[in-house]
Amino acid sequence: MTASLVIITLFWNLLAPAPPQIAINPETKECGYYWGGDEYAWYHLPSQWVIVNPDTPIQTEVGVYEWDGSTSSIESFCRQIGYTYVSGNLGKVRGQYRLSAYAYILLAFKFAPLIIVFTLLMIAFVLFLRWINKQSNNASTS
Repeated sequence: MTASLVIITLFWNLLAPAPPQIAINPETKECGYYWGGDEYAWYHLPSQWVIVNPDTPIQTEVGVYEWDGSTSSIESFCRQIGYTYVSGNLGKVRGQYRLSAYAYILLAFKFAPLIIVFTLLMIAFVLFLRWINKQSNNASTS
């Protein structure tokens, strides 16, 4: 019973949306809101971007800063550390959209009936062609 509760809890947490975060780019001095995704898809930022959680201090050339975790304070926080604020979700603006394994599984289940029907039709078509070929061979030998 306990093992099943642990498995259900872990699975449930894997399907939870990612928390709001800040993404900073030390090379271009840009900063903004970053939401990584959910159980269906996630956004991958290029390697120069650093994703920061609310409980992680941000170290810049001028000092160490801590973000309070509020999405409404991201713009002022970016200005405070001396970075240019980029509006919108940086995952959508600067990142790449990628489907998760869970999304691929759902797509497979969604299209499974169509794939099965198509496969059965192809098998029936091949068997029909073999039958036609056999009939024509029998007619030519008679």
